[in-house]
Amino acid sequence: MRAIGVRKSHSTTDQILFFCRTIRDAHNFKPTHHTVAALLDLTKAFDSVWKHKLILRLHDSFNIQGKTLSWISDFLQRRFIKVKFNKTLSDTFELSQVVPQDSVLSTTLFSMYLAGIEKVPSGMRIGMFVDDIVL
Repeated sequence: MRAIGVRKSHSTTDQILFFCRTIRDAHNFKPTHHTVAALLDLTKAFDSVWKHKLILRLHDSFNIQGKTLSWISDFLQRRFIKVKFNKTLSDTFELSQVVPQDSVLSTTLFSMYLAGIEKVPSGMRIGMFVDDIVL
């Protein structure tokens, strides 16, 4: 498993090199076998996080509780936006299933939300960069 993303000194280049090395290693080990890759781009990933499931995962899988869990829950609740276009401001809209994208905490929460996805069958590898996944 290679989970790289929004960490200092890591980039998509690291994932590309990991992917190429995996293909090369597979070819060198068993040149008669094929290598298959599934490339997943979780479009609007931060916009589709089920907040209730995230809070449950933080509690059950990461043992986050008490004031910290309450603070994170409050952080995710009651998010509103307005759109300004040509000097006209829209009405206020509530964002129901969103992990804010403008926060340092967001990528960590998203990674914790995806926790467990790296458990793949034996012989498979997974590479992750924020919301891009290679199986």
